[in-house]
Amino acid sequence: MNLITNLRTIIETEFQAIGKSLTAADINEMLYQFFNTFINKRVIAKPRSILTSAEVEQKKSSNPIWLQDFTEIVRKIENGEDINEHLSKLSVKTQYNDLMLNDWGIHHIHLSTTKKSPQQKFYNRSGFLLLVFFQDNVAYLIDVLPHPEHQEIVFWSQKEFMQVINNNWAELLQKWQLRGILGLERTISDTERSQLRGVHVNSLIQLDDKIFLGPGGGITAAGTSMEIQRSCDYLLENLENLQTVDDVQEVIEKKDGTRTEDTDFRLMFEDGQFYITGFESGIKIRVAH
Repeated sequence: MNLITNLRTIIETEFQAIGKSLTAADINEMLYQFFNTFINKRVIAKPRSILTSAEVEQKKSSNPIWLQDFTEIVRKIENGEDINEHLSKLSVKTQYNDLMLNDWGIHHIHLSTTKKSPQQKFYNRSGFLLLVFFQDNVAYLIDVLPHPEHQEIVFWSQKEFMQVINNNWAELLQKWQLRGILGLERTISDTERSQLRGVHVNSLIQLDDKIFLGPGGGITAAGTSMEIQRSCDYLLENLENLQTVDDVQEVIEKKDGTRTEDTDFRLMFEDGQFYITGFESGIKIRVAH
């Protein structure tokens, strides 16, 4: 039994399935690229409830040109269909870090439902983007906006996106609130926030009279996701503590009060989660990350 070897195989297999090669050999770097691509940037296909902001509802009422594509993509999200081909093409680039996603946890989806050919991987790029905050069982539709020009990088740092979340679902931001702080010494502009992100510096954000950290978990000095880095470290630590069959059996005994008849275990990845599975019993134990 070698769960770390199983982990390497899972990572390599998942990247091969999307036609991408890893740019790392170290297990720590491999795992970060895996988490960043398959758990952070991509959206796990599962049914979700849809909650729509007042801002989006108001725009929908004017029957905009993007409404038909919007309706189809929202249907896919609600039914748990795969929407990853509507994401940025950079979502499958192993070394690319989406700084708005890492900082604020917001995905952007291209509102398009057409392809030039069936062989085309991603849907055609469109003139409009849907901004979404995904949680385990809910998709929060923040806004629909025209796609910015390439040079308009400040677009991705607009405080207004966070304000919409606060206006519609303030409870989402509660865990990220810094309590006991009365206010910031001065307001950080969208341009300044964009510049700080560009050099991988996190900034606080004031919404009304409250101060928040970014609900994406923040950015490291290398531009990577703090939240994903913590998940990688925690998963590896858990796997390294399970070196033998007896180690796994002890975990099963603590959980269920008895051991199984399994003489070997393997690691598997399913629906965004890692599990240790017994060869004989088929028992599945979720490994926290």
